[in-house]
Amino acid sequence: MLLSEKKFISKRDIEFIRKQAIGNNISFKIAIAQLKRISLGTIFLHFLLIGIGINIFITSDFSDFESYVIAAIIGVVIMNFVAPVILGAKLLFVSLKE
Repeated sequence: MLLSEKKFISKRDIEFIRKQAIGNNISFKIAIAQLKRISLGTIFLHFLLIGIGINIFITSDFSDFESYVIAAIIGVVIMNFVAPVILGAKLLFVSLKE
């Protein structure tokens, strides 16, 4: 399946990635690989936040857990709403054939 046939990717996104690749002097495939790496890093951070939250819930008192939950919510909002817009993180499972 070609990149342009993906329903969740617009032609504007593809052109933006191409321009970014040209501006950074890298190939289109490398640009998509970098975006995939960023996306996997974001997923890893989600699991890390969940693990830390479980650890704090088990080992600490409620006020520590409450503070952590507030900080984690802010972190998740940033990862889910800011990172995809800025970094194009929605390209996690895109075929590199184009």
